[in-house]
This record gives sequence, C-alpha cells and structure tokens, in this order.
Amino acid sequence: MLSDAATPNAFECAWLAGQATQDQDFTALARLLAPPVVLVTSTPAPLREQTGTLLVTETAATLFEHSLLSTNVKGTGDLLAALFLARRLQGLDWPEAAEGALASVFEILSGTVQAGADELMLAA
Repeated sequence: MLSDAATPNAFECAWLAGQATQDQDFTALARLLAPPVVLVTSTPAPLREQTGTLLVTETAATLFEHSLLSTNVKGTGDLLAALFLARRLQGLDWPEAAEGALASVFEILSGTVQAGADELMLAA
C-alpha cells in the first residue's frame, strides 16, 4: 500500500475498481481499492438537489450530504483532499476530518457561487 487514504470522485472510484459508474455500490467499489480509507465525492444522495460524499473505512461507511451548488469552478477535489489531510494531521479521526473538510469546501464554494466568481474564492 502506498497511501493511507484516497479521495476519488465517483467516476474515478468506479474506473479504478474496473467498473462502470451507473448504479454502483460505491461502498463495495471503494473497498476494492488499495487504501484502507477512501473518500468518494459526487456520489448519489437520497434527497433531490443533494450530492453525497462517501467515507469508506475498513469498518464503516458514512454518507455526508449537502445541497448541490451550480458552478463550473475547478479545484474542489484538490481542495477537499488537502483539507482532509490537514484535519487528519490535526489529530481528528477519519469521520471528523471528512466532516470538517467538507464543511470548509462547502463554505468556500458557496461564497464563490454567491460572488459569481469563476475561480475558488480561497482568500475570502
């Protein structure tokens, strides 16, 4: 194993697991990957107008949901990965690290959308 965690989006997770993305059990797919912790973004969410991020560890799977935001801004996956690692290095467990990182990305992305910006508003 080369890493402790991976942060693919749903398409990347399915591709890495050698599967198509439609109608997939992303918990099962994430467990096919080598890292023991996988945070899969852009997964289906039970509620309409929501998107999911699925945290899969060796012992549990947790689905985080938030409202969809209409934007074409790039870099949210990289930002999430960096914040997820930062929270983990602060000593948080995996679920707390994921929750904190997701909350921060959502706040930054919400501000970006509200400002009508075409790049992430990190400094603001």
